[in-house]
Amino acid sequence: MRKIIYALAQNYGLFPRTTIEEAIARREEITPLLLRSLEALAEDPSVALEDHSFMLHFYAAFLLAQFKEKRAFPSIIKLVSLPAPQVEVLFNDVITEDLQNILFSTYNGGDQAALEELVENPDVYVWVRGGAALLTLGGLYGRGGEIEEEYFLTYLRRVIANQCQEPSAREELYLVIQEIVAEEGIVAMLPDLKDLYAQDLIDITVLGGTMTSTSGGWKKAKSQNK
Repeated sequence: MRKIIYALAQNYGLFPRTTIEEAIARREEITPLLLRSLEALAEDPSVALEDHSFMLHFYAAFLLAQFKEKRAFPSIIKLVSLPAPQVEVLFNDVITEDLQNILFSTYNGGDQAALEELVENPDVYVWVRGGAALLTLGGLYGRGGEIEEEYFLTYLRRVIANQCQEPSAREELYLVIQEIVAEEGIVAMLPDLKDLYAQDLIDITVLGGTMTSTSGGWKKAKSQNK
């Protein structure tokens, strides 16, 4: 196990495919070590911040997400709650490309408030707030079926209202809300998006057309899926 952990910890410029495959094959043995590595880094991220070749947290997050290991969720939340420059160093492109899937796969079913806190905390990196945390909530509402519609719509409207007071993250969060509304076919949110459009706060072309035609498309798609 130590050999695998050591190989995952250092970046030699090549993807450690053989090591990853061995870690997956020895899932039961490697999982506690990966969890401890994330927990330790969440408590003190200095080793990864000072040594940019350190990659253990990176591979640990991916492997634990593949394992759907719910115990990883609190440590991942803590790591992505760090100041934006530190999160950039730790996760780089993972933030916009994979973090949402990592959060969704490790979500422990009882800490929705932690995701909401990420979305609403102005000190959290904006890309973590929108493209990761808010999209994860959208997935839990849609794919996961873990969030009731009435609650979720109320929550989205609360985020919209709050962003009127916090313009720095407005564009990203409103864009993600549009994406969720379109992806999940939330017709009830169209009036809210129309209001934002009327205030020049969103671009309706993000939805792939007009509000009316999109709404009709959603209704048709939903009826076909019943």
